[in-house]
Amino acid sequence: MAITTRNAVLFCLTVLAFHLSLTTTAETDELAGISENLRQRLQDHFTHTRHHDVNPVNKDNVRNYISETLKDCDLKVELQEFSGTNNQYEGVNVIGILEGQAIGTADDNVVLLGAHYDTTDTTRGVDDNGSGVALLLEAAAMVTKAACKPKNTILFVAFDLEEFQREAFDICIGSKHFVSEWLEPFLRVNETTRSPFQGALVMETVMNYNKSDWSQEFPEAIFLVSEEVHQHLQSRNFSGDFLTVIGRRTDADFSASFTSHLSQVSVPDMYTEIFELPIEGVPSEDEEVMLGDFFRSDHKRFWQKGPPYLPALFITDTADFRVPMTVCYHEPCDDDKMITDDNLLFLARTTKATVNMLIELSTEDATDWQCPVGSVGRLQPYNVAAFLVAAIIIIISSISE
Repeated sequence: MAITTRNAVLFCLTVLAFHLSLTTTAETDELAGISENLRQRLQDHFTHTRHHDVNPVNKDNVRNYISETLKDCDLKVELQEFSGTNNQYEGVNVIGILEGQAIGTADDNVVLLGAHYDTTDTTRGVDDNGSGVALLLEAAAMVTKAACKPKNTILFVAFDLEEFQREAFDICIGSKHFVSEWLEPFLRVNETTRSPFQGALVMETVMNYNKSDWSQEFPEAIFLVSEEVHQHLQSRNFSGDFLTVIGRRTDADFSASFTSHLSQVSVPDMYTEIFELPIEGVPSEDEEVMLGDFFRSDHKRFWQKGPPYLPALFITDTADFRVPMTVCYHEPCDDDKMITDDNLLFLARTTKATVNMLIELSTEDATDWQCPVGSVGRLQPYNVAAFLVAAIIIIISSISE
């Protein structure tokens, strides 16, 4: 029996729609699984203060948990101990290394995922920054389960002493020691050659999702960076339903790659705002003062190096600029009440996008699909092509008959 052109097209469209529904269901199920894993990590390990004076035992326990979890992912783990002049401070960075095939050569295009694990002495720090470390550990587990051997090295780094240290009158101390004393020597192949650094994804307070109107505030410096973003927030009644990705002009390509991966993990009513600071290379002191709210995490220590410059992104839910963190930032109420289904889904979306990007950047040629880059939750290009080819063949067959 001859197949009409109309029926052939309808058949192909039906099959395509069915495939899309399967991939959407698979993505939903995967995000639900990631959300539960994140919930477990947060509830079990990140609901109490992690401060060296107020709760040193818990801080040590959390550091050990991070280290053991990275070891369970078959990563090489190093503890970087550091201290200040006259022992103003002491800290320990936890570094997990997924060695690429090109490690130690000029062909090793290193990429990094980082988050700080310490808290102030006044908070339980579930959002700031238990959320970032939970994401880091879940991403490490997901990446190392991928069916591929990376060509490029991935670093998973839990920074200590990001929060303000009175004795040193400074922030981001652990990342300062890491970049200067660990990363730069690691990248150095010999006196004239170094491994390229693709960039650092720095997760800072990343699980607060609030779609209520007027739940989002903003720093005054937003007008120096992007009037367009402010207008967009205003058009949405300043709802806090977005993730913020902050970089310099120097970081534009790295930022575009990450935001592309975020867009491919589609969750209704969750989106991304991008801030590109008008900075090329190392920021001046005046720029740091003028744009101070955009320098409030460990990414700043990467920005302060170069040339060659170290790309880095500040990824955040905007911390104290979004309800309820407007009152709970560095306060006791940043506690387990932050662990809600919406917040976990928001965090899971970022986790999935991060995993996809790390796999892509660590693979020799991500276009050959050796690794499952985004294999769950979106239709791959070759599947679309296959459906189109099938449609054309059926149509031609029906016409010829």
